[in-house]
Amino acid sequence: MSKELWQPNLRRLIEEAIKLELNMAKVYLGFSRRFPEDANFWGQIATEEGNHAALLKIGEQYFLDAGIFPDELVETSLESLMSANSELECILGQEGDTPPSRAFAFNFALRFEESAGEIHFQHAMQNA
Repeated sequence: MSKELWQPNLRRLIEEAIKLELNMAKVYLGFSRRFPEDANFWGQIATEEGNHAALLKIGEQYFLDAGIFPDELVETSLESLMSANSELECILGQEGDTPPSRAFAFNFALRFEESAGEIHFQHAMQNA
């Protein structure tokens, strides 16, 4: 794909990846309120997700238009990112209804941390 066609697509991927990181942070903060015995754990990973979002925002702001954004930082499937965000938004929307169990919270986090968007970001950062 040419740079002219790829850049708007990359921008959309970055924006969706930022949304994913911020949604994950919100879910984890909700877990920290729900499970005070694990509040430090959930707070720490919520902060990490916020930091991931900040890195992506800075990259988009300073490097994308210059054509030097490291595209390996984001998942290449917009549909995958949108689907993950949709699921996170459902969890956030149900926060006040039926609270999740502690086991659900940990299994949910494990699944999302191993998801395409997260694992993609982690691998890129390890190889940087």
